[in-house]
Amino acid sequence: MYENEQIKFDWKGFILKLIFIIIVLILIIKLLPLKRNENKVKSEVFVNNLNVMRNTSDTYFTIDNLPYETGKSSKISLKDLISVGAIKTLKDADGTPCNEDTSYIKVTKETDGHKFEFHLVCNNEEDTTYLTKKYNKKTETTKDTSTTTTKKIIKKADNYNNTGSYTNKPTQNVTVTRKVVKSTTISNKVVIIFNPNGGTKINSQYIIKGTIPSKPINPTKYGYTFVGWSYNNKNYNFNAPVNQNIILVAKWKAN
Repeated sequence: MYENEQIKFDWKGFILKLIFIIIVLILIIKLLPLKRNENKVKSEVFVNNLNVMRNTSDTYFTIDNLPYETGKSSKISLKDLISVGAIKTLKDADGTPCNEDTSYIKVTKETDGHKFEFHLVCNNEEDTTYLTKKYNKKTETTKDTSTTTTKKIIKKADNYNNTGSYTNKPTQNVTVTRKVVKSTTISNKVVIIFNPNGGTKINSQYIIKGTIPSKPINPTKYGYTFVGWSYNNKNYNFNAPVNQNIILVAKWKAN
């Protein structure tokens, strides 16, 4: 005579496995749209706006405005660029202006050159691209002091791929000679950007070219005492008129 053996079902293990499967499915559903957005090709208008920002960096960041110590960086928002007339208002395909506060150009001095970071936000499109340039000593020849100036720089060639990101050609160098024609329509304003160097934020100043800027309130930084502002690693004199866009860096002394 055989005895019937009762097989017990492991409900606890079944429920745990079911919960685990549900969690995995939820994570997959949440991550898949994010992945699609990352690979979404940017619109033609957005790509053109990024190209405008890249071209603006060639004219705005002169040798005097570039950071020269390795690891140091300078940053200017799209709002500041528009305010001084360096660039026109950028708009998306619907005519809506791009976000001027969160869009910016940032340049960082590296051992092998200057790395430019272009960050643009237009409506539902956002992207950050990078470009590395190498500069030689600035050479300027003036044919007509009231009309033209020729500038010569050495820079790395770059391409723009179909994903909306810049790619660099690390081995190819090109020489670019740019002719800049002065016009009476160019804004007569200049901007003084204050880099707090880890301290509290100081707003930029927009003044008429050739006038004297106002000395801002001193920034603060925990554990440090503010020493002053420097330009090109020298103490800045707020009694001197400003004729070009400049970036002042805060100097600190540890307590």
